[in-house]
Amino acid sequence: VITMTERLRKKGLGADVRVIFTEPTLAAFAARLERSGSSLPTSVDSSAFDDGLAHVLPPLVTLGLEQRDAIAAKVPGGASAIQDIYPLGPLQEGILFHHLLDNETDTYLLRTALRFDTRTHVDRFLSALQHVVDRHDILRSSVHWEGLERAVQVVHRQAPIEVREVAFDTAVDTHAQLMDMTDHLRLDLSRAPL
Repeated sequence: VITMTERLRKKGLGADVRVIFTEPTLAAFAARLERSGSSLPTSVDSSAFDDGLAHVLPPLVTLGLEQRDAIAAKVPGGASAIQDIYPLGPLQEGILFHHLLDNETDTYLLRTALRFDTRTHVDRFLSALQHVVDRHDILRSSVHWEGLERAVQVVHRQAPIEVREVAFDTAVDTHAQLMDMTDHLRLDLSRAPL
């Protein structure tokens, strides 16, 4: 579905992912595209946006200047650090719903403990992980909803991984200490990487 919507976008047609799932056949979907006149502009009037947000296509998300400024104020580096802004997809909306529903933990937060032989291996792993984040928009994204009509995904140009070193009592099981320490972590959806 994502591939199809991207191909449609490249052809100048825009389709909300939900429309794809609500139409029972491709013919019905095509007819709905034709009826809605959902063509995307081939160029964007950059005067409609702040300098840092000029590349965002208006049909994907409509934000007023005050809303764009509020989002840019929450992103390290401001508007120039924003690559793109999209409305949340249905699955992302579900994740946000569960995040807001439970103030104690995050339903979708999974913990994995890895053990490395040397500090060099740790540094190589972190470098590789940062490389993965750098290459994938979704990993460089944050979610913003406060003061907005609809929640949005903000893709950051850069999202450095935050590394925090913690010293444990080596006389006690370090894995158990790590699990205890991270037992009630919550994602900060407003910061990238998630």
